[in-house]
Amino acid sequence: MPRFLVVVLSLVLIGPCAAQNASGTEPVRGLLAWQAQKAHTEGKSAVTLGPTILEYPGPEPLETALVHSSVIIATLLESKTTHDQREIQTWRKYRIIEWLSRQSRELPPERDQNWLATLNTAPKSMLPLAGDEFLMEDYGGTVTVDGVTITITGDGTQELPVGGRYLMFVIFGSAREIAGANYGPASLFTIDDSDTLHARFPKLDSNRNSLLHEIRQRANGTLSGLRSLAATVANSNNSR
Repeated sequence: MPRFLVVVLSLVLIGPCAAQNASGTEPVRGLLAWQAQKAHTEGKSAVTLGPTILEYPGPEPLETALVHSSVIIATLLESKTTHDQREIQTWRKYRIIEWLSRQSRELPPERDQNWLATLNTAPKSMLPLAGDEFLMEDYGGTVTVDGVTITITGDGTQELPVGGRYLMFVIFGSAREIAGANYGPASLFTIDDSDTLHARFPKLDSNRNSLLHEIRQRANGTLSGLRSLAATVANSNNSR
């Protein structure tokens, strides 16, 4: 399967270690507290941590993606940013408007357990979820640590308007309360007023995005065209 490269995040900056904190111990290099200490010593009130490169699986052929993914239209309800000692996460809560297809296979048990554990770290104020709601976790975002505004670049820093409609090729865990983009950022799309689909990330709105390229070729790049193709694929699989 082809690989898709995406910029996500990096936590380590090059520079001298910060001064000791109030407890007399130095924060561990790379932690957010260390980044805040370093910013204080440099007279900065805000820092942005640069990206590193991770790999996601590249999109499968469109008909296969329609079978292996849950393809949904969802509206964004709210976003909240959290952090642990090292990372910043932006959680987004969606409501499903329409199912175009449902994934044909479940997550492997170990991966499903990891997703359930991740769900336990979601902001409590976003829970409980209604039956048609789910959460997605994006890396990156902006938080304040020890008075310093820290931004980790990544999917979480992208501004998405609440109430916007999005088309997604996702995978759900067994609880159906948390989902992940099946092919990384390349599987997330916006829908404009003319029903046309665009990559959620503008840098992926090109022929380099094989999933979008095939949607444009086989579904005229529109939601209605993809809806029709998804129905055809489902009928073909049901008749076998």
